[in-house]
Amino acid sequence: MTIAEFRLIPIEEIGAHKYVAIIGSRSIKSDNDTMSFIRDLACRLCYERKCKVVSGGAYGPDQAGMEGALKIPLHSLDPIIPLSSKNARKITPVLKGLVAQQSVMVDEIECCFTADRLIVFYPDFKDGYAAYKYFERDEKIARVGDIVIAFWDGSSRGTKKTIDYAIQQEKQALVVKC
Repeated sequence: MTIAEFRLIPIEEIGAHKYVAIIGSRSIKSDNDTMSFIRDLACRLCYERKCKVVSGGAYGPDQAGMEGALKIPLHSLDPIIPLSSKNARKITPVLKGLVAQQSVMVDEIECCFTADRLIVFYPDFKDGYAAYKYFERDEKIARVGDIVIAFWDGSSRGTKKTIDYAIQQEKQALVVKC
């Protein structure tokens, strides 16, 4: 679907879910109108509908979703990010300064960061880098999200994997072509 078609979906329909995964292709530029739309969507879901945004922590739509969720007053944050020294430099600017050294469980799945309205999964590089760890992160996002909203460029493998994982788990996946 296009963004114009996505806008026709009532916020109450999306916001009926507790955990809303907002993910997408890093090729979608941050100065794009799409990013403003994603920020506003995440903010409305968190503030008006009391949802939690689930993110992969990457640049692009993931980061826009985090920014929208963090428009909630900062005093409500309970930040938790377990990071190895290799991961510490990979934190998106939105989360810099919100780092702690412990993990948290969300529906029996360990995640890297949680706030009142935001859950972020980063790849686990504690035992060294491996590309498959991104796909493990994508699977966690799909497992925790009650619904997945994917802003996809049509070629990103990670975004496609997250969509596929959501469908395999019989979760609703809304794919917005960008």
